[in-house]
Amino acid sequence: MWWSAELSPMTSLPILETDRLILRGFREDDAPRIAHLNTDPEIMRYVRPADNWGVAYHWALEKARRQRPPFGFWIIEDRMSGWHGFALFQPLPGTDELEIGFRLPKTSWGRGVASEAAARLIRHGFEATEVPRICAVAYLENTGSVSVLQKCGLEHRGTIAAYGFDALPFFVLDRRT
Repeated sequence: MWWSAELSPMTSLPILETDRLILRGFREDDAPRIAHLNTDPEIMRYVRPADNWGVAYHWALEKARRQRPPFGFWIIEDRMSGWHGFALFQPLPGTDELEIGFRLPKTSWGRGVASEAAARLIRHGFEATEVPRICAVAYLENTGSVSVLQKCGLEHRGTIAAYGFDALPFFVLDRRT
């Protein structure tokens, strides 16, 4: 693997911005909101939900502690209306790939927030690394997430073994030269 998988204590991430959004590093006071996302059955329909709120809370803290720029776990905030969930750019576990991902509360669905945040993280990924492509995994039945990935230019390219599954739908965006 060309990137280092070493862990480090909680570190500062660069603030990433769009016209409407600010993507900032995780703070401990974000953990309760993330725990709420990670225990909501509708939000987690296509992802393994946390067993309980406490597990979800500690997952959020651990995720933030394990980040190492240029990889990380960004909180998505709207300049006008506040908190919209999180997005991530990280090594896809068990592979040589780098992935983007996002999770938003239902009140933020359908507003273009995920597409805007994902596009900004893709730009960050290509600017901060020499990676030849960026990927994501999403079940095809998860039409909202698939739509976001397609809007950002990712194409469905079969399946990949990751997160303990043998065949997750795999989406890829190649670096444009």
